[in-house]
Amino acid sequence: VDTSTVKSNVTALVQAYTDAVSMMKVVSDPKSTVDTYGATMVNDSLVSTMRSQLRDLFMTNSSTPGAKVKSLRDLGISIDMTGVMTLDNTKLDSALQNNFSDVVTMMTGNMNGLGQYSTALAGVAGDANKKLSKLLSVSGTLKTATNTTNTQTTTYKDDLTKLQARMDALLIRYQKQFAAMDSMVGNATSTKASLKSTFAGMSGNNNN
Repeated sequence: VDTSTVKSNVTALVQAYTDAVSMMKVVSDPKSTVDTYGATMVNDSLVSTMRSQLRDLFMTNSSTPGAKVKSLRDLGISIDMTGVMTLDNTKLDSALQNNFSDVVTMMTGNMNGLGQYSTALAGVAGDANKKLSKLLSVSGTLKTATNTTNTQTTTYKDDLTKLQARMDALLIRYQKQFAAMDSMVGNATSTKASLKSTFAGMSGNNNN
């Protein structure tokens, strides 16, 4: 049996998981400087929920375990305390060479192309595909959260536009008031000068 394709797919799975976890760290890190999506989901419970769900998808026992290969752990896949997934190629090669049928059963339940609403057990890969498809669907958690965020962003932009309009109007009013105050100060200064001149004249006349 040519196991090279299966090995490549398992390796790609590990890389995809690593990339997903890395992305979740970026969006939830308040100090992230990554453009566009860095620090965009700080303190958002959706991140921790998705991280936990992904871990459970790939590290729990298969819904269709084989006799000797019951989970991805038996293929040499493990996740450390920091969430990093690694692959033991020696263990993977051994499982593929000695228990290939078990690997297929554990991964797919000998099923193919099940839809996200199917209730059939489909192994680690099949079950993960169904759950991820549901998560990413138009009515899924991620899409719903995206729509909610977009709605909130639009509302914030509208509020900022209204606030800016109020601030502009307030600035114009203050400018008018300050202009009136300047005029009053100017008039007061002129009156003061006029009165001073008048009193000076009156004083001169009295002295005469």
